[in-house]
Amino acid sequence: MAKLLQTLTPLLSLLLLATATTARSQATSFIYDFYGQKPTDLLYQGDAHFPSDSTFLRLTNTDSSGNPLSHRAGRAVHSNPIHLYQAGAHADFETTLKFTISHTGTASVPGDGLTFFIQPVGTPLGFTGASFGIFNPAGLNPAVFAVEFDIYPNAGVDPSYRHVGIDIGSNVSKNTTDVGGALLGQEVTARINYVQATKLISVQVSAGSESFEVSYVQDLSTFLPQMVEVGLSGSTGGAIAVFDVVSWPNFHVFSSPYVKFGFEALKIRTQQSIASPFTPSRIAPVFLLFQQRCHAFHQPAAAVRHEQLLLLLLYISRAAVARLLQPRLFTASAAAARITMQNYSRHSSAVPLREVEVGISASTGGAVAIHDLIS
Repeated sequence: MAKLLQTLTPLLSLLLLATATTARSQATSFIYDFYGQKPTDLLYQGDAHFPSDSTFLRLTNTDSSGNPLSHRAGRAVHSNPIHLYQAGAHADFETTLKFTISHTGTASVPGDGLTFFIQPVGTPLGFTGASFGIFNPAGLNPAVFAVEFDIYPNAGVDPSYRHVGIDIGSNVSKNTTDVGGALLGQEVTARINYVQATKLISVQVSAGSESFEVSYVQDLSTFLPQMVEVGLSGSTGGAIAVFDVVSWPNFHVFSSPYVKFGFEALKIRTQQSIASPFTPSRIAPVFLLFQQRCHAFHQPAAAVRHEQLLLLLLYISRAAVARLLQPRLFTASAAAARITMQNYSRHSSAVPLREVEVGISASTGGAVAIHDLIS
């Protein structure tokens, strides 16, 4: 009888050194509603103020009749600097704001817009119109992140529709979604979420019976400093509107340790018993699965999860062997390994997972093989 075991291939080199870098977790949160005593830990810049006997924050001035004025800007900034991230830790944040944009007076077209922004501490008030009180006259500020709720399509800057946009260092949005007239004349709720692990910025907007979403992938730590300030701004240009913040019910930033992954050699030997039929297509691939889930704190029962799957697949270095294996997972490439990353969002009420485990797995089905981890 032939030897029971036969080596198929000296298989591959691949992966895994998991080096954990720890840092003390920290959280920063605040809530602003505008009933009763007005907040004393907001900085009011430009036009931002509370009208007499109001329960809302107005970002741009009006005349004595309540009609909006042209070329105005105002900001409300949380007065305490936010430690957005630190060495060895990443920061996820989320915020919720509720506002109304109303159009009165003689102007035929409403404009310009309202923003949530993050910027370096002490950044001065920007310009009016399409600069939203946060950008310079050219619409630039390289160290600003903003989500804009833009009701006027400025030529050369904006798409041809009213939109919600994600701004990185410029008022030319990286991504937008068309909101039609939904931002005007009714209360709007916006939820903004950032997950450092996936670099995913996501915005969900609800206005009446309508809802909208826009997202963009950007590592905010590449251009924002560790210490930042956060705020809300509004502006008008030649087109005008009234921008009122009903409440800022949630801002939360959570900084926690993360795990870094590097590469070292992992030698694996796959063997089969010649006494059974060899059907490589039915042998489960050996892989490492790294999974991290983050969730929105504001509504745990229906939280939006942003889940990252980092799948490190083993690639056979010999074309002849590679052809035998599942073409869906293996190729004839001589590359030692490739990384397939999939980012997606899903709705779930499951308990959020903030700790992960890593490992190597293998399996057999009706067809059998022996998978040995050498080192």
